[in-house]
Amino acid sequence: MTNDTEIEQSVRSQLHWSPHLQTNEVAVKAQDGVVTLTGLARDACESSEIEDITKRVTGVAAVANDLHVRSADEAVRSDTDIATAIVHTLRQDLPTLVASVKVLVNAGHVTLEGSTEHRFLRDQAEHLVRRVKGVSSVLNSIVVKLRADADEIKKRIGVAFRRIAEVDCHSVEVEAHGCIVTLSGEVRSELEKQEAQRTAAETHGVTEVVNNIIVRQ
Repeated sequence: MTNDTEIEQSVRSQLHWSPHLQTNEVAVKAQDGVVTLTGLARDACESSEIEDITKRVTGVAAVANDLHVRSADEAVRSDTDIATAIVHTLRQDLPTLVASVKVLVNAGHVTLEGSTEHRFLRDQAEHLVRRVKGVSSVLNSIVVKLRADADEIKKRIGVAFRRIAEVDCHSVEVEAHGCIVTLSGEVRSELEKQEAQRTAAETHGVTEVVNNIIVRQ
């Protein structure tokens, strides 16, 4: 008599020998000769064929087909389609960055390579890529290469603070050590604190912001 482990192995083998089927997302579980199929099928025809193949395996007494048929919205995009969509998105939203960035896609996992002088552009590229349909993960290897010195960075942040109403430039102190900026002082609200950090982070030449600002109680 065939045991459940042998039945599971036989079903998987039979499915493997049907190359036109995509069964890498199909799980097979046997108990007392009853086989339960779970996972994903591309369409109803594939689900039915997987069930028929399973029924014909020696030792199978019954089949519970719990396969989920993937809808059009859930269809897996090819790596080529994903890469094309990413390049289109970067070209549209970050035209100054796209020429210096290389996009690598492997099974939905994206790696971004290249360089920029703006930390904000590096972070924004990752944010945009994560929103592309079909992307499973993003490894952001874009390197920030800076030319501005600390005094110039501090000056730029001060100018930026004076341009925006949300931040009282007289209440926030800015220190720059290399490309790392430290903010301190007291502000009126959490919103003002976060706006000061965002403005500093988006300033050309900044790679990191340490926000030591205190919100007045």
